[in-house]
Amino acid sequence: EAMKGFSDFDKEKVYYTKTYAALTPSSGYRQLDWQSLKGNRKFIHEIKKVATKLRAKKILDLGCGNGRLAVPLAKSGFDVYGIDFASSAIQRANHLAKKSGTSQNTHFSVGNALSLPYPENFFDLIFDYGCLHHISEKYWQLYLKNVSRVLKRDGYLLLYTHDINSLFYKKYTPRIGQQEFVVENVLTHFFDKADFPKIFQKNFLIISAKLAKHPATSNKRMWTVLLKRK
Repeated sequence: EAMKGFSDFDKEKVYYTKTYAALTPSSGYRQLDWQSLKGNRKFIHEIKKVATKLRAKKILDLGCGNGRLAVPLAKSGFDVYGIDFASSAIQRANHLAKKSGTSQNTHFSVGNALSLPYPENFFDLIFDYGCLHHISEKYWQLYLKNVSRVLKRDGYLLLYTHDINSLFYKKYTPRIGQQEFVVENVLTHFFDKADFPKIFQKNFLIISAKLAKHPATSNKRMWTVLLKRK
């Protein structure tokens, strides 16, 4: 099992597996954009910009979902790996890659961000589009340990995550703490800018942290954070 030993994620895994299995080819861009077959164009552009500057050969999409970000990058010539704990998401990603003619330079697998199945110093660039903010704070050090292990020194981590002032979630009552909510059995953490140095400073240099509205709804504000492995 991809999440064996991490029973905290069982309900989330069931939710995402069922949701990805139910998606249809007509699923358009929406507030929950991970359900869409279209990736966030601005974020894809940001990844390409960093990857090109870095001359990245191997890229990891952490929590890749249906491949909506990985496949466009593969189309641009990058060698892209993707991992997700929902088997239905990986099935969709492989189907999208095959349909797009990118099967040779996409590598999708069912797995766990807290136990990455890759060798040390394997990736030039890792991007996390909404994975960390669904991981409980008690697992952050394990997340960092795994990401740091498989990312090359001087490699980059590009993070896309919720801002603490996202109005979309104001109606929900905090269940765990002032920055964590549970919505549809899915934990979501909301970050303040001051959180990033606290979390990452041991292993990473923070290159930039930009705040912008979510492309599908003004009720969400999202951080795009670029970090360099020490």
